[in-house]
Amino acid sequence: MISEVCRASLLYRRISDPVRRHFSAVFPLAILYEDRPDHIRIAVVMPLHRDPDYWSRRTA
Repeated sequence: MISEVCRASLLYRRISDPVRRHFSAVFPLAILYEDRPDHIRIAVVMPLHRDPDYWSRRTA
């Protein structure tokens, strides 16, 4: 999953600048990451089994 983001980081949906989101096709996970010029910063690996409102309360 992280290797997919590293190979094609601009492919995935931007949810706010510079944060993008990638959903796993295999596991119930999503990654929020920042695409920087010289690296990718993984901000969150979200388990999607949780209550959907959990993440809205965790982000500013």
